[in-house]
Amino acid sequence: MDTLEPTERKIPDIVYRAAIGALILFVGLLVGISTAHAVELVPSIGITRTSTDNAEGKTFYGFAFRGNLFPMFKHETAIGYHSEEVTDPTGTISLKMNTVPMTESIWFAPIPLVYAGVGVGMYFSSLTYENVPVPDSQERKFGYHIGGGLNFPIAPMIGVDLQSRYVFMDEVPTSLPQGNLDPEFWSTSVGIAIKF
Repeated sequence: MDTLEPTERKIPDIVYRAAIGALILFVGLLVGISTAHAVELVPSIGITRTSTDNAEGKTFYGFAFRGNLFPMFKHETAIGYHSEEVTDPTGTISLKMNTVPMTESIWFAPIPLVYAGVGVGMYFSSLTYENVPVPDSQERKFGYHIGGGLNFPIAPMIGVDLQSRYVFMDEVPTSLPQGNLDPEFWSTSVGIAIKF
């Protein structure tokens, strides 16, 4: 059985703090810009599927703040939550990973119903082990995504939002015999877009 060597953080804390600070500054600027434009609040629920999943997806919860940035462009600030469990091949060690993504996206919307684009974010994960004396740990990873969706009205100030995205991230080190965990995932969600 292969054992994992303890990994050292390759990027200093100052880089993580700078990345979070830059993300907060960017969000603040976009929120300021959007105050004069239409704004949407989008609570959503969906499913995610990672490379470690078998046939079933996991539930994903999200909340997004979306506004017009320029003609045909929207920005979106979002936070979400999803959880997954991984078991080693012997079935004796299991790992639960809870992830909270905080993301910023730029969507190109050539027509009001359709949008597509890219984004970045910080992904905060907590790792909890069962049946093994390994302490719980926390990870934070930078990631980026591509995706798109449909947003169609069902009432004057309410719409339905369908979105799908793929998230790219570096592997998360674990104490499982099979090694690191690949946290990349697809997410597909449906939400209610409340317009202001």
